[in-house]
Amino acid sequence: EQSFADQVRDARSAIGSEEDESRAASLLERAAPELPYVPVEQMVAFTDVLLELRRDSAEQGDQAFAAALEALMADRTAALQALFATGNYVFGPSRGSEQEIESREAGSGVAFRLEFDRPGATEAAAVAYFEAAVAVLDASSKSGDEAELDRQFASQLMPHARRLAPDIAEDFARIARRLGVADSSVDAERPEVSRAAEGQILARFRLHWVTGQSHSARETISGLLKQPARQQMNTLADFAEAREALRTKQPDLATAISYAMAGGAHKTLVHLGLAAYALAQKSPEGARDLAFLALREALTAPPEHRPGLQIIAARVLSKVDTEAAFGTLSYAVDSLNAIDAARPHTSTPVRLTNWGFSEAVALAHERRSFALVLPGLPSPDLGAAVADLAAIDAARTEDILFRLRSERRLAEALVTLSARTLELARVQ
Repeated sequence: EQSFADQVRDARSAIGSEEDESRAASLLERAAPELPYVPVEQMVAFTDVLLELRRDSAEQGDQAFAAALEALMADRTAALQALFATGNYVFGPSRGSEQEIESREAGSGVAFRLEFDRPGATEAAAVAYFEAAVAVLDASSKSGDEAELDRQFASQLMPHARRLAPDIAEDFARIARRLGVADSSVDAERPEVSRAAEGQILARFRLHWVTGQSHSARETISGLLKQPARQQMNTLADFAEAREALRTKQPDLATAISYAMAGGAHKTLVHLGLAAYALAQKSPEGARDLAFLALREALTAPPEHRPGLQIIAARVLSKVDTEAAFGTLSYAVDSLNAIDAARPHTSTPVRLTNWGFSEAVALAHERRSFALVLPGLPSPDLGAAVADLAAIDAARTEDILFRLRSERRLAEALVTLSARTLELARVQ
């Protein structure tokens, strides 16, 4: 009978064709029951082959990963180290990393960096992993220094669970309290900074953010314990990373970053930025698909952000799908009417102007503004959208505009429409 190491080695060799990928998955499934009892380096080798398999066949990779989770549940008291290692199938140490694995000693075990979503990892795989993690952590009776690996495992998964599986996150919170873990193990060790230092942190953060040094921007806020401000600045750092990826023509990296972002204006803007990039690369289908994705996400954004997001989407779609562009402009009018009727209290620090979105961050006595702009992204200006769509069908554009309930908005839009119509008539 083959050893665990031999089965993993043969599985790696088998990856390459459809028939071999099925054999590779079968070999990994047969090896999985031994996972809790092999050295850590062999756990890493097993996970590494899982990642290679998913790159060639997502279906076979997910099947083998599910089999591994099921096998680990057979001996939950022994499964923690192996489960930590196989978590690299879903999460990794850096954005966009498909294969990289990083670890460090943690008490008598080895902790892995599971900070970012892996490209290609599905939400279903993540939820299954969370469920297995809760079961294994509940089965552990360790405490004090002996529970260091448990603490590191729980503290790394808790933020992901809050984002991807809020119901399961409650179980992680319960486990964290038992283990004495704060919102993150790192935060528990950080001293609070003074108000003067907070102001300096915000100023340095904005400098790094504006100059495209997103990694330095994120490091700048590592000392903050104030969760609302820290969470807001982390989201801005995510946005800056996506902006730099688009600026340097790395759409795959920008996509990977967007997967880890919470819903709202920031994530929707990144997908609209990707749509604009696809348009510039002469990929109309890609631009349309991304614009539709952004429109679905816009429905979950605060009401005051929806019109701008929908207007940007309409401007992108006007180049690739005119029918959808007019429909989207109609949605934007509905969103504007809803805002004008309710005049809702602004629920976020993100603001919308004709030129784009901006966000204010306040910390201590300091306040800084951040322009949420991306390369090639159209402005959320209703007038600009009217000009774009009037060139396609001025009468249809006018019909949509007459549904505006605000007399001021309607007057401004009709002036733009008239000017654009006259301009087009002169050209003809």
